[in-house]
Amino acid sequence: MPTSRITGPALLIVALGGSALAQPSGTYRGTAWEINENHTLKWGGQPYLPVGARIPGNVAAIDAAKAAGITDVLVELPASGQGWKEAFAALEARGMRYLLAVNSLAPGALGYAVEPSGYRINGVKGPRELAVKLPGVLAVFGILALRSDGSVTRSFELPVEDGWLRTRLAPGNDLENTFLMYPRTRSLGQPDFWEGLDEHRDNLLIALKRTPPGPGLRGIVNPLGETTPTGLASARFVPASAFFQLELRGFLEQKYKNLETALRAWGMGASFIDSWEEMARVVPLWSGTRGVSQVWDPVSKGLASCDSRKSTAWTDIGEVLATSASRRLQRLVVAVRSLADVPVIQEWSGWSPAYERQDPSLDGIAARVRGFSPSEVVGSTGRAASTVLRWPRHGLLFATEMDLPTGAEAPTTLKAVAEDLGSLGLRGLFARADNPEARKLIAGLAAERAADTTLATYGPTAFYFPENASNPAVAQRLPGGRWWLPAPFSGDRLDFGAPYEAYRMEDPRGGSIFAIWRTDGVGRVKFAMNTPKSATIVTADGSDAQPKISKEGLEITVGQSPLFILGSTEVPVPIEAFVRMQSNFEVLKKKAEDAKLNTTEETFLFRDNINSFKENPGGTFTTLRKLYRKLAYALGKFVWIEAESARDNTFSEALALPGCSNGSVLNLKTEIGQESQTYQAEYSIPSRTEEEQEIWIAARIPAERRGDLVARIGSQEFRILGDPLSLYANGFGWYRLGTTRLSGAPAKLVIEVSSPRGADLALDAILVTPGSFRPNGVFPPEN
Repeated sequence: MPTSRITGPALLIVALGGSALAQPSGTYRGTAWEINENHTLKWGGQPYLPVGARIPGNVAAIDAAKAAGITDVLVELPASGQGWKEAFAALEARGMRYLLAVNSLAPGALGYAVEPSGYRINGVKGPRELAVKLPGVLAVFGILALRSDGSVTRSFELPVEDGWLRTRLAPGNDLENTFLMYPRTRSLGQPDFWEGLDEHRDNLLIALKRTPPGPGLRGIVNPLGETTPTGLASARFVPASAFFQLELRGFLEQKYKNLETALRAWGMGASFIDSWEEMARVVPLWSGTRGVSQVWDPVSKGLASCDSRKSTAWTDIGEVLATSASRRLQRLVVAVRSLADVPVIQEWSGWSPAYERQDPSLDGIAARVRGFSPSEVVGSTGRAASTVLRWPRHGLLFATEMDLPTGAEAPTTLKAVAEDLGSLGLRGLFARADNPEARKLIAGLAAERAADTTLATYGPTAFYFPENASNPAVAQRLPGGRWWLPAPFSGDRLDFGAPYEAYRMEDPRGGSIFAIWRTDGVGRVKFAMNTPKSATIVTADGSDAQPKISKEGLEITVGQSPLFILGSTEVPVPIEAFVRMQSNFEVLKKKAEDAKLNTTEETFLFRDNINSFKENPGGTFTTLRKLYRKLAYALGKFVWIEAESARDNTFSEALALPGCSNGSVLNLKTEIGQESQTYQAEYSIPSRTEEEQEIWIAARIPAERRGDLVARIGSQEFRILGDPLSLYANGFGWYRLGTTRLSGAPAKLVIEVSSPRGADLALDAILVTPGSFRPNGVFPPEN
């Protein structure tokens, strides 16, 4: 890959991903295996590149797959060992190769869900009967708190019987209260890495010992069990496990040395906590901006005040949870490999600390593939691939579940999907074979690829962008066959204006990476930089950027594929963008003068920042761009509203979320489903034109819940029209609601979400604009 330096090969590793260290290898029943540098499993010296079926572990399903000509299967069996003997015997008798997929659910941790933004009942002003369905909840610690200042008026523990919480709320005052619920439950998102994992591990190991797989085994999938994908919400969970509390206690003692220091760090002064043991078992009762500034001891039943704004409680708890996940998964993998020395992989379910680390215990990651277009395929698979490709050693990538096309073009479509996945690094493909047509399709692709081992001879090359920079950055295959994938790195998009798109990313190993590309072709670009000699240039498409140090800073050829500048702490600014910014501001200033609009403050600040541009190009340009957009908005006819600015709303909370407009959203997450329950947010829409205007919202809304949202302006009612456009920030996009006309006084816009089954969505921004709006991520129109 061409680089320019200006040069240092070590920096290329930062841009391209981890370098391979030791190769995972082993010996199973006398046959040696290894995972090579191209992410391929070599079994007995030969590449193992399966195309097969994901089937239940029964003889009928095995026979159906074999009869269709399928020789490789991923067989689903429980950790208990039930059905193993019959399944393994059938597989071996038919000469099939197979992966054992543990289809038991990963044990969920028992503890307290701290989600006051979701488990809440607003507007409690007097005695009332309450009946709330809480499936899976064992009990609830409840708090009545004043809405005005969050002070606790009552607290009590309540039983949950047959999934229902039934009680009579009596605030004891005439003020408006909020009822907060802290359920004691099994978490779907937090695995039990303590007692639950011990039991799961013992069951799995006993099954492997009593019913060992035969020579046809090629790997074990989901040793932890099937896990639930993680979401965007700011949910918190405190395990009730005594073993977790011991780990937290040890962590606190080591970090803070004495109890008084620890209590101060947690924002607690004089309190009822007299020992490390008591501190390690308390439950913080806030999450984000919701909840109360208290901690609760489930043993002593005591409450203590806490400065939630300064407290490190959740940081400490989160660090112990992450460490436990990594350490205990590693022990589980070692134990499994001691009985069946085959590759052990887990299906990807989020940026988990269990495998987002530099010393992964797993041998690989599996992905669930959705859709058939290249964008759909990499969109569903790219994060799993990103995880493995950034490991410092070789890892295995399999697709353990895939959508299968139908119709006359199905074989051609499936072949194209397989080629995309192969280029991305996936070396095994399995799809559910629930009918003869599916089995025939899988067998056809398997037969076509049976003699082709070229995948074992090359590996993917990837560049990475932070999730926050999704749109303009998009997971995709770049020219030259290289891939561009998301990663859980800090960073954000940069706004230079057309034709440039850019972002800056912090690398976890230190330093930062600046990426830029054009939307209008290829051209030479001069960048303002103070330290151009420290820069390393890497092109994603393999071209030569032909860098040249110029009087202004650095001159480079920039095209439509991202170009990366490493080794500099400053943000390079295209001088063309800076010049255009000055010109455009003068045009707007003239329009403002013609409109008798006072721009004295904006003009002063703009010129002041221009004078400091040479000293700090990146920081200064960001300020100039904001001033320009502010003036453009003042002169425009559109209305742009940050959703989290709603002063009157019953949503869960304003949630900080990098990558969204203004870095925050109005979040709604509730597990409480009631037919009559609705959540509202109200906004004032000023009338800036009498023309017909379009109404848009930027939001993250699951497809099946889009019908639950309605917007109202006076007697007009609006609902979502079509699929989201200009997707960004992992699930957000723009939805068109319809058209309206405004005149005179500001209008009231009410967005209402019904919640018969609970809710999990977020609103980012609202736009009311004349003309035809073309969404562009988080950026508003410029005129």
